[in-house]
Amino acid sequence: MNNAKIGTIQAILIILLSLVAHTVLSLPKTLIEKSKTAVILNVVYVTIIALLFVYVIYRLLKKFPGMDIIDISEVLGGKVLKTIIGFVFISYFLVNNSIFLRNFCECLKIVYYPSTDIFYVLIFFIFAICLVNNLEFTASIKTNLIIMPAVLISIFFLFFANFRDFVPQRIFPILGDGFFNTFISFYSFSILGIFYHLC
Repeated sequence: MNNAKIGTIQAILIILLSLVAHTVLSLPKTLIEKSKTAVILNVVYVTIIALLFVYVIYRLLKKFPGMDIIDISEVLGGKVLKTIIGFVFISYFLVNNSIFLRNFCECLKIVYYPSTDIFYVLIFFIFAICLVNNLEFTASIKTNLIIMPAVLISIFFLFFANFRDFVPQRIFPILGDGFFNTFISFYSFSILGIFYHLC
């Protein structure tokens, strides 16, 4: 078993890869559907909560240097808690990644393969994922180091190219569909699972 450690820059780019994929593919649509014109307010609100949450996790994990969340659960609750936490994480990642892969393949099908059954597109990506996972762990990390800067540059380019289409007046009414939909009914912490996993 390969226990190779990843560097700080590599870890940051892995987290960025997850954030970028989630943000570009599905988050804007979900945010707009739930919060309407309160999207900007909702993003600020969720960012503050997420940063506070990550800071608390960081402070707690400092007391267990060199351990991940599974190791900590074993220290705190023995094998029973470790099994429960492990099952929760496996379930979370399986469900979350399955939904994400399906959404990604649906987008590809609509744009590039409208006459192809979604099953074949999914099988192609599942095969590619299995192939990459059978390679050395550092192979995907090194590939990410090459690809991620180009992805980030292209996203910033698209953002600034469309900047003239942003109309500040469209943020009103500031609470969108109301206080409940803005602050209570929707917030996304799915990416925090990645922080748990990498710590």
